[in-house]
Amino acid sequence: MVNYFAIANDLKNQVTVVMDKRLIDAPFASFHPMDNSGSIAINAEAIHKIAKIMNRDDSNFIIMDLGNPEAAGANAAPQKPAAKSNKPKVE
Repeated sequence: MVNYFAIANDLKNQVTVVMDKRLIDAPFASFHPMDNSGSIAINAEAIHKIAKIMNRDDSNFIIMDLGNPEAAGANAAPQKPAAKSNKPKVE
């Protein structure tokens, strides 16, 4: 999700919001207000307030340190294993 305010369209909470910790730690984070004509800056308190209003919890609102690949990988959803190739291994 590029636009945090788009969670208002997910009334059944089928989408999990994954937010970079740097947005929460910053004094303000900017998001488009449902179109690309401008941006709105909100603080961490407002981000959490919107999440609460939209019935988000730890199961569908996750904050990760995406700047740290090891930390993000530890919290990321399990990945499907890569498909096995029938091609012979070339060395």
